[in-house]
Amino acid sequence: MAHVWTGGKLLNCFPSEIRAGLNLEANFTVSDYPAPDWSMTVFFAGPDVFELTGVGDGANFTVSANGAATGAWEPGTYFVSVRMQNGGDVFEIEHGACQVVADTARANIGHDARTHAAKVLDAIEAVIESRATKDQLSYSIGGRSLQRTPIADLIKLRTAYRAEVNRQKSKNKSRLGRVLKARFN
Repeated sequence: MAHVWTGGKLLNCFPSEIRAGLNLEANFTVSDYPAPDWSMTVFFAGPDVFELTGVGDGANFTVSANGAATGAWEPGTYFVSVRMQNGGDVFEIEHGACQVVADTARANIGHDARTHAAKVLDAIEAVIESRATKDQLSYSIGGRSLQRTPIADLIKLRTAYRAEVNRQKSKNKSRLGRVLKARFN
């Protein structure tokens, strides 16, 4: 799928999420910086530092990496800078954040695949559940004091994190929720 660069700086053409272990391809149409006069490089800085070179054909550039290459990338958040160069002239046409997600095929036994929001929601609900048997909000022992988060605040947090988990589930459902029918003879 080709994207046309419109001068934005929010990773309009480059994906905001990359699955390690899978092929990556991003296509750019950059009529202001045509090949062969201009070259494209995408720089990544985060848990690791690396770069990809765009292959140009006129105003079109393709940046790609095969599954073996992306499989070696450390998961995490990366700053991405897409730059065009002609001799000493260098222009950044996009920048932003990109998430490299761990390769599912290489997950260890016991891997917790829940999102951050799901983990936090579970922790909040565990606190609420354990607090149901405790009625004091704070107490002191030997000059040290402990204050608990009020139940009302925990419920507000739970509501916010439930909404985030539901957003993530509906996003994944649109990708994974398709029904595939098969008949075996």
